[in-house]
Amino acid sequence: MVRFETGVTEAAPTSREAYAPGFWLIIVLSALLAGWGELTLRLVASRMLPTPVFLDPSSVWTGPVSAAGVLFLPVGLAWLLGGWRGGSAPWRWALTVALGLAILDVILLLPGVHPAALAIAASGLAVQAVRSASNSPRRTRRAMRAVAGLLGIGTLLGGSAVTINRLWSDRRAYGGTGGTAGGPNVLLLVLDTVRALELSAYGNLRPTSPHLAALAADGVRFERAVATAPWTLPSHASMFTGLYPRELSTGWTTPLDHGPKTLAERFSERGYVTGGFVANFRYTSHEYGLSRGFQIYRDYAVTPSEVVGATMLGRRAISVWNRVEHDYILPGRKDGNRVVDEFLAFEQARGDRPYFAFLNLFDPHEPYAPAAPYDRLFLAEEPKTRAIEVGTHLDTAAIRDLRDAYDGSLAATDAAVGRLLDALRARGELDRTIVVVTSDHGEEFGGHGHMSHGNGLHMQALHVPLIIRWPDGGVPKQVVVPAPVSLRDLPATILELAGDTAAGAFPGVSLAPLWSGQQIPTSPIVSELFWVANQPEWYPVAAGNMHSLVRSGFHYIAGTGKATELYNVIADPLERRDLSRDSAYADTVRAMRETLAAWPLGNRRGK
Repeated sequence: MVRFETGVTEAAPTSREAYAPGFWLIIVLSALLAGWGELTLRLVASRMLPTPVFLDPSSVWTGPVSAAGVLFLPVGLAWLLGGWRGGSAPWRWALTVALGLAILDVILLLPGVHPAALAIAASGLAVQAVRSASNSPRRTRRAMRAVAGLLGIGTLLGGSAVTINRLWSDRRAYGGTGGTAGGPNVLLLVLDTVRALELSAYGNLRPTSPHLAALAADGVRFERAVATAPWTLPSHASMFTGLYPRELSTGWTTPLDHGPKTLAERFSERGYVTGGFVANFRYTSHEYGLSRGFQIYRDYAVTPSEVVGATMLGRRAISVWNRVEHDYILPGRKDGNRVVDEFLAFEQARGDRPYFAFLNLFDPHEPYAPAAPYDRLFLAEEPKTRAIEVGTHLDTAAIRDLRDAYDGSLAATDAAVGRLLDALRARGELDRTIVVVTSDHGEEFGGHGHMSHGNGLHMQALHVPLIIRWPDGGVPKQVVVPAPVSLRDLPATILELAGDTAAGAFPGVSLAPLWSGQQIPTSPIVSELFWVANQPEWYPVAAGNMHSLVRSGFHYIAGTGKATELYNVIADPLERRDLSRDSAYADTVRAMRETLAAWPLGNRRGK
């Protein structure tokens, strides 16, 4: 007798094995168990752990799909091997492998346990389960069908519920009323990981940002905007609340809490429709609190990488693929064009109500692997790597290649921004919209012995672009503001431009007088970085908490257990010469130190 379960000829089964589980039943059940097991464990962890747990609602169905794709090959090989060895029950081999991998997928979520130990535990549990199942193959198949049926129905209902909830939430957002009528649209574009001096809009001779340069010529460009932190979460939170990192709950594993009001909440109260569209698949996902106040928030997306990476095994499969193919796929990462498309759909659907929209474009963040033609725009050949490994010392050639790849990523982001602006212009909406373009932080390329960001407070990681355009609202064209400013003042500036006259709605001051030539006191240009464990010893932050101050053309950096630094950022924008030991600048160092003395690092809220 020959049975075709997988297209593979198998030995004739005995009567006892005739009703054993088939190949597809094993695949489907194991995939459902893996998907639902991981989803359940994440839900439990999200209720019990103090740190955020990533939870994509669509994983109720993408999890099983991911698991099925990963299981197919090893389970198929086990089935073939079981039949090749002359056994009458290849299903036992297949079920053992399938259950072992399904169990492993779930328990890989457990922190602090070596994967090898987890694999041994999963294998042992699977062997014991199959031994029990072997006593009654027919009863096993019935039980497997029943469980698969129940989980399959749950998957269908869960996926439908997620879709319906999203459609209903969108309908409520677009159809909402309340607050004040009228007002300009507000579009806040945060280009993740963009250092200002790398943009052609800020003097780079490479054409990394022609669209941003055109936007700057049509509005106001701030020459020296400084982020409040050199990494994503606290910097975004400052731009949303007007608070410094020390005044926020944000940390490396701590989200923005519900204490301070956000820009999105303020605009929502005024009757605006608010939408957030983000690509940073970690710190801008809803788990980290930046979605608060947005009626529509698009973080996770149903992309191929997100579907495959919906399970732990799927993410490891992507890692294997990247190593073998020298690729740089990151599960869930969206390119700038995807984010722009999400926003443009929102802009068209919101009707006549004004909107406040926030976009996070992630292409400039490493690994620097934009789509063609930007992947090789400034590279003669494919570099050895486009990724930065924490704590790795790189030679000059490797750093040059990474920087060239980074510039290509900037150009890709600029093109996406250009497409967005062209679409708004074609719809007749651009001049009715306050457009603000900035970044959350910059990027280091070995100038101070380290790469990337979030590890020090040098200006390359803090100096970011800031461009504002709104001709209908009186924002002038072709104006450059040379005075240094802090992104802490961005909320107050945006609210004033949007006609929000409530005094003190947010901390900070409006920067609008600066482009009229007025000299006004702005917020202290203070940036902060808090220590995190397991940093390479040569990283500045490895010694402890850090803070810095920009004033009168100088940048002063101080840190726990670390010597201070002082740079003239006007004459030396790349901060190559430390002036802190020069007696001619002793008074400057002392004045900076005294100013920061009022900023004790031990006073972090919630810490």
